[in-house]
Amino acid sequence: MSLSYTVDGVNPTLPELGNSNLCANCHNGRGNMDSYVANDAADPTTGMTALSPGFGPGTKNVTSAHYLVASATLFQSQTRVGYEYPVVDGDGNPVDPYADVPYFDSDAPETGNGPCAACHMETDESHTFNVVEKDAGGVITALKSTRCVECHSGAYGVALVVEDTTIDGTLHTAVAAAAFLEHEAEGFHGALELLESELLAKGLTFTGDYPYARTA
Repeated sequence: MSLSYTVDGVNPTLPELGNSNLCANCHNGRGNMDSYVANDAADPTTGMTALSPGFGPGTKNVTSAHYLVASATLFQSQTRVGYEYPVVDGDGNPVDPYADVPYFDSDAPETGNGPCAACHMETDESHTFNVVEKDAGGVITALKSTRCVECHSGAYGVALVVEDTTIDGTLHTAVAAAAFLEHEAEGFHGALELLESELLAKGLTFTGDYPYARTA
């Protein structure tokens, strides 16, 4: 699948994802840093630098790269969808912080489902896309997908099991898995709150819907 935006002037291509090709077709973002740079270079007066995010006169959708971006994030080494900060190791050598995670498996050759359908449609309630259950307060109370533990084993926090399971001689419980995911979620929520405060300091209001940030 060839994407509409470019990386170093070339359209990136996602691998064959089986049934998840349908998902990735929409969830690959709408641009990346190449898109922003090219737009500014073509006309600085109307480019991303000159205009405010949002819709209508005097605005431009600068957040398009963040829209429906799940598959672009999974295959970030190909898409380079994020803003890239230069990173070096302890010896000063450049490293790639955007390489795909080592435990990720596209899964398509084994089942034909690919990474989207294999994880998000692995429950009896097809097309709900939910891998967890939450209570009325939004707290994760249970994990529903049986696929998580196949990649996220005990080496990553607690094993993400849907029922109490012994793995390599260690008992992993469904309660512990849910608690671990809720702890992870709290960290993400905290990061989003920090981002929201930084946006406010720049005169931008986070909206929670597309294009996610608007000027007053």
